[in-house]
Amino acid sequence: MIAKNETVEQACQRILAAFFVKYPNPDLQAEANRILKEFLAQKIPMKGKPSGWAGGIVYAAANRYRRACGVQGLLN
Repeated sequence: MIAKNETVEQACQRILAAFFVKYPNPDLQAEANRILKEFLAQKIPMKGKPSGWAGGIVYAAANRYRRACGVQGLLN
């Protein structure tokens, strides 16, 4: 849930910080923060739930260099 005065970007940063408190991984955290910073710099409208954006950023950062199996280009 987003507080009334909290932007989607602030909520996403808060959710990412809370995630990495529970599941510490400095390398993944740095990569997730870098990706979020790039989104914010490009002024991309972040429609939808901040938790969805935060989860997607963590998923993308964690699986960036994994090799797909089965369907080419798709992580199974």
